[in-house]
Amino acid sequence: MKLSSKACALGLLAAASCMVVAGAAQAGSRASLVALSKTKHDAKVYPFANGPDPKFPVSDSASGKLNVTVEVDGWAFVDQTNCVQIGIPGLFTLPTADPNGTWASTIIRAHLGNGNCPDTMFDFADISFTWTKADAKVGKTDFAKGVSKTTHVPQRYGLGRKVSIVDHIAFTYDGQ
Repeated sequence: MKLSSKACALGLLAAASCMVVAGAAQAGSRASLVALSKTKHDAKVYPFANGPDPKFPVSDSASGKLNVTVEVDGWAFVDQTNCVQIGIPGLFTLPTADPNGTWASTIIRAHLGNGNCPDTMFDFADISFTWTKADAKVGKTDFAKGVSKTTHVPQRYGLGRKVSIVDHIAFTYDGQ
């Protein structure tokens, strides 16, 4: 069930880690690349790199059963100091012809699960997968790469007007 909720390349850890955020260009403002966890729906925070047209490579994985849609990942840029969304997230472009199932992308609105900004909902670019190949072996993994662009990013964060998130994702079949 869904929540009503990648110049400088920086290798980031998978969504299981939580890191301190690098300071933004303007004092008092901190920009975070925030991920939604697919299990606990809490927000993980990653550092970012300043520069023209930054790209953020991230990785995530999930598993699920036949004909069950599973949320794999959700990403947003958020200023957690001032509780504001940084730019408008775009849909991830994902494979459309997949022999094992269907990748989907949508924008979801959610609170930050880490407890920050409890009165504010944020827009997250979200990726989900539904395994539809019935004869797949349990443990078979399907891989995809999605690219989302966040636009209208305020210059004060030092990121440029468009920011690309390149998400490498894996989905493993758990059976029926």
